[in-house]
Amino acid sequence: RMGRCPVAAMFGSLPAHEFQRPLSAWEPLRPEHFLPEEKPAPFKIGGLDLPMVTFEGPYQDGLARFAALLRCHYGESLFPVVAVGETGDALGYGADVLAALEA
Repeated sequence: RMGRCPVAAMFGSLPAHEFQRPLSAWEPLRPEHFLPEEKPAPFKIGGLDLPMVTFEGPYQDGLARFAALLRCHYGESLFPVVAVGETGDALGYGADVLAALEA
């Protein structure tokens, strides 16, 4: 956002783009069964249930499992937005998640 005004001053404004989609109720991803490498770790923030699962196996297998769970839960029309933070980004985790989803 901070660079939007200088870029618009140099190249002109872009036309507005909007989309509308109704929000559905929160339905967290919960695996129906856990693999031997998966360990459930229930977690709550502000009363919101955030089911967490640790994966104690090969990294690539964990990424593939995570991608499969996301596609199964949200469908093939999933539009991924990956936010991993500075450390996760420096380690390449965000790019790895996106690559797993595209595989």
